[in-house]
Amino acid sequence: DEREALLAPYLEPDEDDGAFGVPRVGTCEGLIPWLVTLLRELDIPVRVMSPDKGSLVRGEARCHSFDACAPVKIAHGVADGELDRIFFPKILSVPDRDGEPGGCCTMEQALPDLCREALRSRGREVEVIHPTLDLSAGYKIPTVFFSLIRALPRLGADPDRLWRAMACAAREQTAYEEALAEIGDRTLEHARINDLDVVLVVGSLHVIHDPCVNASIPQLLRENGVLALPMDCFRIEESVHPIERLGWADARRALRSAIAARALGDVYQLMLTSFGCGPSSFAEQ
Repeated sequence: DEREALLAPYLEPDEDDGAFGVPRVGTCEGLIPWLVTLLRELDIPVRVMSPDKGSLVRGEARCHSFDACAPVKIAHGVADGELDRIFFPKILSVPDRDGEPGGCCTMEQALPDLCREALRSRGREVEVIHPTLDLSAGYKIPTVFFSLIRALPRLGADPDRLWRAMACAAREQTAYEEALAEIGDRTLEHARINDLDVVLVVGSLHVIHDPCVNASIPQLLRENGVLALPMDCFRIEESVHPIERLGWADARRALRSAIAARALGDVYQLMLTSFGCGPSSFAEQ
């Protein structure tokens, strides 16, 4: 999987007993290069905490909201891992490579607090560092700087290095997003040359890329001779309607991607969602 290959350098754990965890859940799924690079540039060792086969079961036992969506429960299971310090920003909104920025759902925004309190109720004092970040205007802007700098004492980082660390993290994230788009370009070209079907998989990134939630549907598509293309690897032309009335970032990109794919005429669209997802319910309607 080319996308996983792009993420591999960031997923490689730093060998340090004092490493901070970065949960690969919720909004963080699409921002791993930015989050990991930011911490490493501040000389903070990092370990990305990815979901595993037992994350949902553990999360069911830890989440106090019985009717929460599966990704929220998975986040609880991931947070209750081996690490006692987690960098888990409360992200309000994110930019879009091919359109306007959008908001994150309220459950995603609340995840750091929900996980911290759920763990505390079980007697686990996990330190969750969760600066509030509005990334709608970009990854290297003064408002993000001031939000992060307030968290630096708990991270044990030098404030004088923060702006440079943000610049490096922004470059890594931007390069990663462009590399994703190039994967999509190559996939479509290969499919047309070899007369293969392409299915564009749309939905929240933490759903379509998490095998705990996506029921291995992308893998099943590949096993049946179809090229599965996730929406973050698909370019959207400027001419596609912005759908500005749909405020959530992933839901808006899912619909805009589907519209763009339909206009191409040779790309099928498949939406994956999770039980109880409010934004996806609105997008589906």
